[in-house]
Amino acid sequence: MFWALAALAAGEGLKFASTWAEGNEAEEQGKIAKSQAFQEAEAVKMSGRDEALQMRHEAERFKASQIATISANGGMLTGSALLVVAESAKNFELDALTSERNYMVNATNIQNRGILAEYEGKVAKKNARLRAFGSLLGTAGQSYLSYKKNA
Repeated sequence: MFWALAALAAGEGLKFASTWAEGNEAEEQGKIAKSQAFQEAEAVKMSGRDEALQMRHEAERFKASQIATISANGGMLTGSALLVVAESAKNFELDALTSERNYMVNATNIQNRGILAEYEGKVAKKNARLRAFGSLLGTAGQSYLSYKKNA
């Protein structure tokens, strides 16, 4: 009877340690996922800034082209010609801002997924702890009842 209880306790101890380690691993995986998500989000933000900058450079080239065309045709940059150039510049800037905002929203979503992964890891760790203690207590209770029954 003693050896059976000792084997049961040893087996339960191993199960407890394994479940405990499983929780630690889940938490660590959550931290890694969060870190990777934040790195990916930063790369997305940089891409957004680069694309917006390229769009602004394109706007400057387009504006220079418009001014050159108006000047080549003997026109002056006044009145409706000025309004067209100004409207084009405004539209280019709005496009650049929209593009940059879209990248930022995407980056925020990626960061949120990382935060969620970290939280899920913490929850998995807590659940593993509860499973480990629940199993340990259940086995201890069964062992006690078995001991009392045979005593």
